[in-house]
Amino acid sequence: EHVNSKSEHVNSKSEHVNSNIIRNKIIKILIENNEYTYKNILLKLDISKSSLRRHFGFLKKNGYIKRHGSDKKGHWEVLKNKIN
Repeated sequence: EHVNSKSEHVNSKSEHVNSNIIRNKIIKILIENNEYTYKNILLKLDISKSSLRRHFGFLKKNGYIKRHGSDKKGHWEVLKNKIN
């Protein structure tokens, strides 16, 4: 049992690192073109739609990005350009 809890900890740590890599890629994409939609970003990243929504939720909640205007005609503002 002790071994499992340790390996779970390692997995969660690597998932955290992978999440930050993906989130930094999303930020970079939005800096390149702040009018991109989820669909545009999904074409650039190899992740699921639900995963992308989760990452966007994190980025919005933690003050990295902000949406201005509607989903179709609005744009993203990048407030912090890197996750450490």
